[in-house]
Amino acid sequence: MVSGRASAYFRDHDGRPREVTASAKTKTAAEHRLLTKLRDRATITQSGELSPTDKINDLIDLWIEKLEERIEDGRRSPTTLTTYRTAIKNHERPALGQLLIGEATTPRIDRVIGTIKRNAGRPTAKTCRAVNPPASKPASPANRSSRNSAGQRPDSS
Repeated sequence: MVSGRASAYFRDHDGRPREVTASAKTKTAAEHRLLTKLRDRATITQSGELSPTDKINDLIDLWIEKLEERIEDGRRSPTTLTTYRTAIKNHERPALGQLLIGEATTPRIDRVIGTIKRNAGRPTAKTCRAVNPPASKPASPANRSSRNSAGQRPDSS
């Protein structure tokens, strides 16, 4: 016999809030089951390759791998990789590489790009903006917070 039920709204990958429910013998057990469902759903919603607790260096490595695939497919020029690797080695990794992906906020990246612009010039800053995976894809799953804004606290009924 089920006497406990809990529900909350969760903002899915498409941005739409959806109700997630769980039931169990007790209200507390239903809430725990709901929290597990929400955690699992948040993990599935995010990119499976990296999480906000991985370092920017890991994201850069993955980005380079994907760029190399595009070069092999003929969609990018090999000289692009050389240019980007130089920017990554000289500017991106020293400035951002040890940050966690979740810490790479737009204001923080903008500050770094501004420093690069002042120290190395506008063309280098522009290249670094293009090379910087979090800056070039600010809405990517790896760049989102793990907090789901659709429902802060599960409602119990």
